Amino acid sequence: LYEAYLSVLKDKDKETAAGKKGAAEALGYLGTKALLIDKDIPKATNLLNEALKYEPTNVNVQKVLQSIT
Repeated sequence: LYEAYLSVLKDKDKETAAGKKGAAEALGYLGTKALLIDKDIPKATNLLNEALKYEPTNVNVQKVLQSIT
């Protein structure tokens, strides 16, 4: 579901507040899934860092990233 959302989200939509929040939520979910389910730390780190580009103050994403390092 989140992969599909990101695939249809256009770059111009990522510039809006709602688009940024949606992209950050989707990337945060996928990053957490990559860490906990897939055990893919590099992929998780990349996805979570990308989420922070859209929503730098996302505390949940920051905590998950801190748990990796």
